[in-house]
Amino acid sequence: MPARLSVYYPREPVKEFRLDDGITYHVGRGSDCDIQLHSFSVSRRHASLVLANGVWTLTDLGSKNGTKAQGEAIQTTQLNGDRWLSFGDMQARFQLLGQQQLDQQAMQASQRWQRCTYLKEQLNSENDLERLLSRILEGVLQLAGTDRAFILLKDGADRLNVSAIRGVTTAALQRVDFAGSRSAVAEVLKTGRPLVTCDSLDHQFLANQPSIQLNAIRALACLPLALDSNSLLGVVYTDSLLLGKEITELDLKILEAITDNATVAIAATMISADIDELNQGSTDMFPHLSAW
Repeated sequence: MPARLSVYYPREPVKEFRLDDGITYHVGRGSDCDIQLHSFSVSRRHASLVLANGVWTLTDLGSKNGTKAQGEAIQTTQLNGDRWLSFGDMQARFQLLGQQQLDQQAMQASQRWQRCTYLKEQLNSENDLERLLSRILEGVLQLAGTDRAFILLKDGADRLNVSAIRGVTTAALQRVDFAGSRSAVAEVLKTGRPLVTCDSLDHQFLANQPSIQLNAIRALACLPLALDSNSLLGVVYTDSLLLGKEITELDLKILEAITDNATVAIAATMISADIDELNQGSTDMFPHLSAW
């Protein structure tokens, strides 16, 4: 039976590896490994996964920091069902997958991309900023499967303002228990790169923030709204309070597709609004021009 290994990185989306019959998968830090894990706690050739006689077997290959299944150190063990594994300090989830599950997941991925394409078409046709931002957040929550989201946009003075919000109040964003999420936003504004974590309690950058401890945020994504490295309009933030929620590489690709399109749509809408305001100002100053 095929299986999937989901690897949890602290500052990246969950990486999923499909495991098929008839192949021995080597797990390790080395470039020759089938499942390469980027952590110095992982040996160059750390462990192996192979399907034999209908059962998946996990074997430690003499690694320095050991391999665990369900928290227990192992030399070799059979994986008869879903298991949490550790390779050094890297956490991973092993799941058996039937053909029906594989077909369903492929169909769901296709449907999500179709909804993403439809959303991008909607954004391109929207010329009202408030409605545009609302549609962006609705799409983010639906396609990422998260619980709450907000958009921060820069004003003329380069200050960030909450421009749209879902699932949380503006007042809540100002409280100390949301400081962790503000730290995530600050990191994205500084680097201009997306920040994703799927277990904030294990995320060293965010672990000591009150919002993580009090609200038990388990998955978050924060992405820049930027035309280029010198034109940052703001950020989109979304998170989930659901324990076990994952943000995968597919989730991130979909979110990036949405935010890339959203950035262009927001910029175009803002420019259009500025032109309208300029034209109105000209009409007020020179009333006779309105007759033209």
